[in-house]
Order: sequence, then structure tokens, then C-alpha cells
Amino acid sequence: MSARPTEDGFTVVELVVACMMMAIVMTMTYLIATTMVKQTAQGTAAGVSSETGQSQMATIDGYLRGAMTPTTAQFVYGVSGLCTGTLPGGSSANSSTAVQEAYDYYLVLCSAPPRSPSLTCTAADAGSTATSCPQLYVLDVRSDSCTAAVNACTLEIRDLSVSSRPAIFTSSVFRCTSTCRSDLGSTTSLPAGHEANGAAPAFPYLFTYYKSDGTTQIDGSTLSLVQSVHVDLQVLSAPPARATGTQAYTEMTDGIWMAGAATPQT
Repeated sequence: MSARPTEDGFTVVELVVACMMMAIVMTMTYLIATTMVKQTAQGTAAGVSSETGQSQMATIDGYLRGAMTPTTAQFVYGVSGLCTGTLPGGSSANSSTAVQEAYDYYLVLCSAPPRSPSLTCTAADAGSTATSCPQLYVLDVRSDSCTAAVNACTLEIRDLSVSSRPAIFTSSVFRCTSTCRSDLGSTTSLPAGHEANGAAPAFPYLFTYYKSDGTTQIDGSTLSLVQSVHVDLQVLSAPPARATGTQAYTEMTDGIWMAGAATPQT
């Protein structure tokens, strides 16, 4: 009778080593895949943030570039009473300045932003949002809209020439830290500050104001000197309700010359 052949196979040691190597390979594969997913998500968030910031900057740009004094508005459009009335701060609109109230995160101005060419400007539609007439607009960060946990507030544009003062643009992804929020004022009072002379807060102001030379920063309360506005917009990658942990954000900055803010035409 012949002897049984020796069966080939793994020893216990070889089996343990093989299992360990397999575990290492699987762990490395998981880590690589997880890293790729995170990088993709971060890249997507950065792209969303950048696109949102560019869109919002373009919107603000349109209102600032359309700025004009009430006197100019009434002369050019041939309609009396444009950009007049009581401002949120309680004073009457100034006929000789485009900028009516100017704070760090709050701006009221007479403007004719880009509108549909089908709209008209007549005395009958001057008090409506469906008009091409220059209107009084407020661009501000609402203090009653903030979510402190994610440093977010709502940026809003309202039409003050319409009796109901409707919001015509809102964004809930404006990044506003505690330093920013302390400068917003309240729903019943004007914002806290309009800095000048190169003041550099821990968080950049949404608006800073400059004289005609484009380099001299001025106090926003000196309305007759405001000729250009620097916009520093920081936008979160997602609305606060969708936030988890620290949110990525994009910063957009632009200096906008307000051609209509100079001496009124007559």
C-alpha cells in the first residue's frame, strides 16, 4: 500500500499573514476612497460658494452702477417724485445724493438697476416693482435673520419706493461672524457703525465708502462725498439649515464706481 500524498496548503502562520495583508489593503482602499469623496465634496462646495458669490456680487454691482441722485432721476426719466419719501432712519431723502444712508452692512440709495426692457417708467407705475423707474433701495444684512451657530445671516434688497417695501432679493448664505453681527443694529434702529480712515475690523465690512480719488476711505455718514463703494462679500457654501460643522466660504471683493453719485444733472 502506497503512502498518502502530502496535501499542500497554508500553515496557520501563513494564513494569519495573508489575512493581515488583506486587511491592510482593504483599509488603504477605504482611506483612499474616503479621501477622494471628501475632496470631491469640498471641491463641489467651493464651486457652489464661488458661483453663489459671483451671482450675488453681480446683483449688488447692478444696483450700485445704476445709482443716481433723485434730481437726476426725475430729470432723465421725466417723472416727478422719484426716489423721494421718508427713509428707514426717519429723515427725508436727499435730492442731491445718490447714497441716502450708508453703514458697514447697510446701504440706501437711489438706483435704476438693470431691468427688463419691457418695463416702462411712468407716474402710474413709479410706485411699483414692475417699473424701470429709479427707486429707493436698501441693501442690508438683516440682524433678525442670523444663525449664530453657523455665522450666517440673510443679505436682502428691498424696494423702499413701494408702500409694502417688499424684498426683491434675498440670500441666506451671507457669512457674518459675531463681530459682524454686533455691527448690524436691530430691526427697530439703524446699524451700529459706518467706519472710515482705514479701520480694519476682525471681519471685513460689506460696504466701505470712498471719495472721488477712489483711494481715500471716508465715513459713510458724509454722504455728499461718497463716489465709490468697495464691496467685500463672504458667502457660505450652503444655507445654514444644511450646515454641518465648519462651512467653507468664498470671499468676493470689488470696488464699484458710482457714476451717478456726483453733482446732479439739471
